Amino acid sequence: MSFARTHRFLSRVTLPEGMIDYARNIPSRELILVAPAANLVVSSELHPALVDLLIQSAAEIHGGGGVFEEPGAFPSATFIDLPLNAEAQRFYEYGLPFLQRYLPFWLATLVDRLKVADPADRLADPGLSPLSAALQMASAVKDLSLVHRAAGYRSLQSKRL
Repeated sequence: MSFARTHRFLSRVTLPEGMIDYARNIPSRELILVAPAANLVVSSELHPALVDLLIQSAAEIHGGGGVFEEPGAFPSATFIDLPLNAEAQRFYEYGLPFLQRYLPFWLATLVDRLKVADPADRLADPGLSPLSAALQMASAVKDLSLVHRAAGYRSLQSKRL
């Protein structure tokens, strides 16, 4: 078990007697094992909003723990060898983004993309304001709707389900 002491990404885990097959008592005795830490790795080009969604999904699926890990042990920012994504670091420190706590993911992401971080930018160029962005988006949707109708497709609003 000296490996677990010299390499921080390794840990000592115990496989209890009968854990694999209780009826046939496999293993027949408690086993001490060495296990590596699991890492969730993504490309640096992944959209920041998807980083939060990916961590949330991993926590939902694996957060309950298992045979070898305690509940909440994965995902985690501990025992990593690669640089931690800035969005992941923020998630581990503060939890879900404020808007995602109260709004559906798609709406929270839309509102987040419409806001401008630096108010001085809005003064320098009024076209950067959230209202301007929303109006431009509405205009684009209207234009797309006109193209859609011109191509002979029926409006989605008139379709009965």
